[in-house]
Amino acid sequence: MRRTKLVLLTATALVLAASATGASAADAVTEAPIVATGPSWTGFYIGIHGGAASTTLDYDLLPVFAGDDTTSYRFAEQEFAYGVHGGFDYQFAPRWVAGVELDYTHISADYEPFSAGGLGTLASIEHAFSASGRLGYLVTPQTLAYGKVGYAGIRVEAEEGFDGTASDTLGALAVGGGIETFLWGNLTGRVDATYFSAQDELETTDLEAFEPKTLLVTAGLSYRFGAQANAREVTPAAETSFNGFYLGVAGGIGSAQLDRDIDVPGATVDSFGDESGIANGFIGYDLRFGNVVAGVEGEYSYLKATFDDPDLNSFFTGATDEFAKLDGIWAVSGRLGYVVTPSTLVYAKAGYAGFMIESNGDFFAADGDDDKDLLNGYQVGAGVETALSEHVSLRVEGLYAEAVDQITIDNSQFDQVTIEPRVVSGKVGLAIRF
Repeated sequence: MRRTKLVLLTATALVLAASATGASAADAVTEAPIVATGPSWTGFYIGIHGGAASTTLDYDLLPVFAGDDTTSYRFAEQEFAYGVHGGFDYQFAPRWVAGVELDYTHISADYEPFSAGGLGTLASIEHAFSASGRLGYLVTPQTLAYGKVGYAGIRVEAEEGFDGTASDTLGALAVGGGIETFLWGNLTGRVDATYFSAQDELETTDLEAFEPKTLLVTAGLSYRFGAQANAREVTPAAETSFNGFYLGVAGGIGSAQLDRDIDVPGATVDSFGDESGIANGFIGYDLRFGNVVAGVEGEYSYLKATFDDPDLNSFFTGATDEFAKLDGIWAVSGRLGYVVTPSTLVYAKAGYAGFMIESNGDFFAADGDDDKDLLNGYQVGAGVETALSEHVSLRVEGLYAEAVDQITIDNSQFDQVTIEPRVVSGKVGLAIRF
């Protein structure tokens, strides 16, 4: 009996121990990190892109005699641009991605600032290409936020002599960034903003010098070879509802163009340009229907773009070259997007834009007071927004905004001058979702 009791007690203890061990194992399985499958970012890719190119051209009339001053203009053009890109990325550590990218973009911007005087094209920017290094961070397994820097070439052709031209590909610095996300299969979409700044200039025998800068804001598609075939285990990304109220801040760069028309033969009637940093605040509301997101967003963008003309100046001695400035843009837009992953929204936006513009009364002869106005216009653009956590998201977007109204200004005659602004911008921002 004693042995029987001992055996029964031992068996009971073993059963209880086994049960406890099993429960602990079950708890361990429950508490273990959930592992999902994500695409591989290592490999080659090719793609296409299109969007807006805002180009500014620094045009200098060089001094003929020693001691003379250089007369400098900054003209601007904004054109639709398109091109191709390709490269190789390597994923490491495990959320970082490094790579190299080549791209070519067709621009075709023509400058005709003196056409009222019977002259034709002064200069053209034909295309740009670049070779850049990229470094990015995987905000989610499917979404990459990246920056890039590299060498670029900008092709410029300018008038020379009575009927000739001079051309050169000018070396430039390329700096930019964006967000790229998988859409389906091996196909990714991205929104990218890149700024090209020429490091030298084209100088002609006419004692003219040309130095271009370009802000390129594009949306693109890429095909990544082997991305799904080489998929890897990853930690699942944070998810957000993309539903309800949100607010946020953003910053970036804006390339502004001011179209000026003036009834004076031989005057500079083409567009003047300037570039400015942008500080942006926004607030909005989204409604989600399945994977479709619709909403409305209000925003204000502060910038400081000034426009100078050293040629057509006030009649008063020593008057300023600055004839106008753009201080900011108010906008109310509708947004429509698609949730491509539980963490990432690809969207388009369009709506009203109001331009805070001011003409300089010291520049215009018959208009001694500054003229401030809010010009009506519109804006269109696209972006990618991805969740950093349930309530915080990162976004990159590109926008084109154009006024449909004008300021009319008195000069040597009444109602002689009109000015009308437009802006291409690229911004990165953070939003808090409630």
